[in-house]
Amino acid sequence: MKNDFNFDYIDSNSFIDLLGLRGKRFHKSASLDALIGTAFDFADTIWKSPQLYKFVDHGIDHSFHVLLKAKDIFDKLRPDNSNLSSYESTILGISALIHDIGMQYEKYPKPGEEYTQHQIRKKHIQLGHEMILDTINKNLPDNRGGPGIGLPDHHLSFLYDSALVAFAHSGRLFWDKLGETQYDRFKSAGYYRRLRLLAALIRIGDELHTEHTRIPELNFIKSPLLDDEGLAHWCVCHYVQDIKIVSPGPGSARVKMYWRVPEDVDDVEVQKIRTLLQDLRERKINNEFNMIQPYLVLDENTEPCMLEFNLESEPEKNPAVSKLPPEISDYIMAKLRPYQFGAKETKHTDAINQLQLQPEHEHIRKKAESFVIKSHGVKSGHFRLKTGWHTDRMVNCRELCSDIIFINDLCAILSKHYTEFNITDILAIGTSAIGIASNLALMLNANILFTFESVIEQKDNNDKYTEYERGIPELNNSRLLIIDDILGVGSVLNKIISLLRNRTNPPNFIHAFCLFSLGEKNSQIELPTDVKVDYLAAFPDVIYLKENPSTKTCAICNQLPEFIRYEE
Repeated sequence: MKNDFNFDYIDSNSFIDLLGLRGKRFHKSASLDALIGTAFDFADTIWKSPQLYKFVDHGIDHSFHVLLKAKDIFDKLRPDNSNLSSYESTILGISALIHDIGMQYEKYPKPGEEYTQHQIRKKHIQLGHEMILDTINKNLPDNRGGPGIGLPDHHLSFLYDSALVAFAHSGRLFWDKLGETQYDRFKSAGYYRRLRLLAALIRIGDELHTEHTRIPELNFIKSPLLDDEGLAHWCVCHYVQDIKIVSPGPGSARVKMYWRVPEDVDDVEVQKIRTLLQDLRERKINNEFNMIQPYLVLDENTEPCMLEFNLESEPEKNPAVSKLPPEISDYIMAKLRPYQFGAKETKHTDAINQLQLQPEHEHIRKKAESFVIKSHGVKSGHFRLKTGWHTDRMVNCRELCSDIIFINDLCAILSKHYTEFNITDILAIGTSAIGIASNLALMLNANILFTFESVIEQKDNNDKYTEYERGIPELNNSRLLIIDDILGVGSVLNKIISLLRNRTNPPNFIHAFCLFSLGEKNSQIELPTDVKVDYLAAFPDVIYLKENPSTKTCAICNQLPEFIRYEE
């Protein structure tokens, strides 16, 4: 989409031209560019002398950029050059203009109602909807000092639909009110009226307008209005230089975020800023897209669309950019990445540590984390594992471990890390680990072995042999590195290490590497003091519950419907 707009001066013509509504009419009774002009004047009046101005910008400029990014995303995702109908374009434009007017509630309060500025910020969707309903019912001008919108009654359907779309831009309340009908038409005119599609575009456009231009003045970083969480979101905007949307192919869009850091920043602070952008922007955008993806289509036959997020690997160093405030640095270390930046891992045994990477190698950890965050290999529910534990989440690493670029890059890093240990043998646990173990064995000139749990015959005492016991050869004087995909409560790793140590000729040295560390492990994993485990990425919020051996159930099994219980 070509952007020939003067961003220093946004007026109603900017919206009309962007929407392509110049001279368009609806049912011969409504001039659509005039409707946009009326809605613009209404919103512009509300945003004059704005309240809550120490939050990031939510005014007319923000509305225009939300619309700009919504249209840009639509243009990238649409198949066969399909378009929005003129009615839909009008609803999209009005929705962009009014979606944040609830932030101005302090100027137009209901008699007897008082909210703090933080309450208004958190309730601005509901409050904005109230303002529109009072406008429609002509109560806002009389009772609340508002501007009124000046639409004839037979044009108010535009405002009703726009309110549904606009106030579905966050949360579930108004999103659910839109209903499940996605392909509704005005039968008499053949106009599409796809409100979920429009709301999805507003939602993703709103998430994508993150640039530093939303921050009016740098000294607002010291505003007492901003708690730690609000300040963290403020800082996200402060460090984003620009967002561009490109299309790598039909029905797909790639969001490229360019970021900036202080000129004299050190590597640790750069990594903290990267963490802030990844956790508060990348994850939010991906989560939002997963929710709205089914509705970013034009009809029942449209292929699902794809969106990919990319944070540029290297930031721009800019002398105008301020350093992270101490409270946000603490926020990142305590809440976003509590196990990075040299913080003590209080929830892990000392034998288990996150693999330390150089800043230029952090993309490997990001790729692994993105794999989990984007839910490519994650199932939520209630799972019974073979190890006698139950969990609320399962991660299947096969897709990630079949990515040859990821495997090669990871093994190049691991080979440097483990060179000093003089590894002679590498043991892969399960099929997912074979690719990593094989590549790494070639780089370290080590022998490659693999094993997996599979019952092969009964023992005399009715216990069962497994491949753990029969599949691993004697490793006399070996210096062994074990590769596994998931470290949960450590049952499998403990079992294999115990098996190896109880042999007549045990290995001289055992170390282990796992892709993911899931859950709280300190109370479950008891490793020999000389065994260390490295992991690439941690997700400590995964829950594990011990199974009752006789009933094969855990403490919460009986509280769950059968349909959400799964066997591994």
